[in-house]
Amino acid sequence: MKTIKWSFLAMLVLAVIGVGSVILLEASANEIKSIDKQLENLNKDALREKIRDFISIGERNAYTSRNTNIARAREYICKEISVLGIEPDLQRFIIRRDETSGFKLKPYNENKLHYYSGQRIVIGENITARISGNDASKVVVLGAHYDSWRSLGANDNASGVICLLEALKVLSQFKFENTIEFVFFTAEEQGYLGSKFYLSQFLEDERRSIVAAFIVDMIGNNPDKGEGEYEGKEDINLMYDKIKPWISQKLALDTADAIRKCLPDLPIAVSHSGGRSRGSDNNKFQEKEIATIFISEDKPDEYSTRFMHTENDTIEYIDFDFFAQAVKAVILSVAAEAGKEWLK
Repeated sequence: MKTIKWSFLAMLVLAVIGVGSVILLEASANEIKSIDKQLENLNKDALREKIRDFISIGERNAYTSRNTNIARAREYICKEISVLGIEPDLQRFIIRRDETSGFKLKPYNENKLHYYSGQRIVIGENITARISGNDASKVVVLGAHYDSWRSLGANDNASGVICLLEALKVLSQFKFENTIEFVFFTAEEQGYLGSKFYLSQFLEDERRSIVAAFIVDMIGNNPDKGEGEYEGKEDINLMYDKIKPWISQKLALDTADAIRKCLPDLPIAVSHSGGRSRGSDNNKFQEKEIATIFISEDKPDEYSTRFMHTENDTIEYIDFDFFAQAVKAVILSVAAEAGKEWLK
């Protein structure tokens, strides 16, 4: 057994695995916080206003040079990250559509833009923020796309964006064994282009440093009943890869156990993602055989027929009691995976 120095994380992980509500002690004895207290601070009305602010930008189409809204969304996210004292990084790339072979992605190089003279290109920008862990060789990715398609995208995927920002706010106060990278992907609606480019920038050995990925997409829509009435409503679904389930099924089951111990009233389901024709940016991670969990509602088909990519994807159809619980579940998921090394 390793001899370790107690930190926020050491006690956080004990809480996640069921020891109960415990006090988190950092090296400084004068600073005491509890993960329970941090999660209690996730106020549904504050979350409502944050989603309202974000979708006020309008439709966030990533594949048009005429739509400045995607740039405004990027600025919003970068500002929210910077307020936390964390420097956001931009990963810029060129999106060019080939009529015969689909989208082509290339790293952005201002000195080579003249090569594309007369061609239609769009500049894509992923946004990343990092909490450095004690072990830089092990990375847990938490991702969500910030573009939308033909809608304000309140649920698809402002819910994921605000979830990531809240997770960054909470988790940045703690020290973890593994590094956590938050990634806000662009151009998911065009075929997961942001996550495809993100992963293409890793060498094979570097990609192996990603020990787990959690992709969040649509975690706020629960139209069946009123806010807070969970019975008979959708679960938060932790979905693993159907094609190669042995890679991530255990991660999904362990994550569900950790959430249930801290949030026993939140309905949690574990299932496969139904193949790679469905889902979100998780597909690109699964193609690279990275242990990946797609966190979403458990009835995406019902949602897609009534709301997704339509003018109905508005704030009125988000259940903020459910959404606040889902955000907590995501935070606990990442904290458990990033910190479990402390238990060795």
